[in-house]
Amino acid sequence: MMSGVNVIKSRGQICKPVHLDSANSDYELPKFEVLRKMPTAHRATKEQVTKYEKAIQVMRDLDTSDLQDLRGFTQQANFHCAYCNGAHDQVGFNDLDLQVHNSWLFFPFHMWYLYFYERILGKLINDPTFALPFWNWDNPKGMILPPIFDNPAHLYTMQSEIQTITTLPLLI
Repeated sequence: MMSGVNVIKSRGQICKPVHLDSANSDYELPKFEVLRKMPTAHRATKEQVTKYEKAIQVMRDLDTSDLQDLRGFTQQANFHCAYCNGAHDQVGFNDLDLQVHNSWLFFPFHMWYLYFYERILGKLINDPTFALPFWNWDNPKGMILPPIFDNPAHLYTMQSEIQTITTLPLLI
């Protein structure tokens, strides 16, 4: 335990799990508001690129204004890390990691993760029509990395955590 936050060291990575102060409750699907149409990244319009970049920037800004805000970029990355890097044991099997990437959970987990990620980004820019662009990699024109995703500011790296991590005492 460090500064009130548990740290999980998992396969060389450090994942700070998300902790909620409120009681957990079952998720209820929201009422259908607006149909979101996901644009292909290689054909995204200037307006779609601008919305995406603004949403990512607002999410990143939460990392400096309120690191505990669960909508922040680091919190979202930590959530993914906690479930996709063997940071948790499977219930009833204390020596068996819960590793989403190596199981049947891969697709349902990531569809769920992207659903909420997209909704968070839309709410951050107050746009209920916001939809994540997707990489249509099986289309010949989409077989290269789309420029919208070729921006280091849009990616999470452990490098951004190095200064913080090296200054914290870790109990392993």
